[in-house]
Amino acid sequence: MRNTNNNRRNGIIAAALGAVLLMGGGTYALWSSTADLSGGTIQAGEMSITADTTAAFDISPDRVDPAADPVALGGVTVPDTTGAPIALSTWRMVPGDTVALLFSYDIKLVGANLQAELTLDGVDVANDFANLDLTCALYNGTGTELLPAGALPTAGTPLMTLTPADTGSVVLVIYATFDPETTGNDDAKAALTLSNAVSMTLAQVR
Repeated sequence: MRNTNNNRRNGIIAAALGAVLLMGGGTYALWSSTADLSGGTIQAGEMSITADTTAAFDISPDRVDPAADPVALGGVTVPDTTGAPIALSTWRMVPGDTVALLFSYDIKLVGANLQAELTLDGVDVANDFANLDLTCALYNGTGTELLPAGALPTAGTPLMTLTPADTGSVVLVIYATFDPETTGNDDAKAALTLSNAVSMTLAQVR
């Protein structure tokens, strides 16, 4: 009877030791569960400016051509301004004349906190446009005045700050008036060379 009890006790001890060995010396697995989060994808915004088309109009009040068409470009009509379309390659200014030069741009601003400065370069007093009084204005795609007509900014000075609400077409209008007080036909001419001169820059600001 005693041997039977000893054998039973030894068997229980051996089984317990085997269980400890199987658990790696006291390490054992617990339940675990994993869930994936559906957080979506972070996407970058976009900022760009693209030159579209150009046009020129004679808006001189005493022009010889009596035609008076709305001054428009790219679907944008400049309010309260009419004139005759002209080709700069053949049209010749005289003192007192005024020409409206229209430049259409497509602007894209996409981003929750995006702000960008619009800068005009290449046409300012530093370029020595002899005998010409230059001003500019800026309109959006509905013809609403974004920037009222005023003196051209100096190089590097922003015209204005734009936001995503300003995405779409904008039209820059440069008005050039040949000084009516100009004298001396040979030495006092008006020259406004615009090829590769006018540039609009869009730069992000914080």
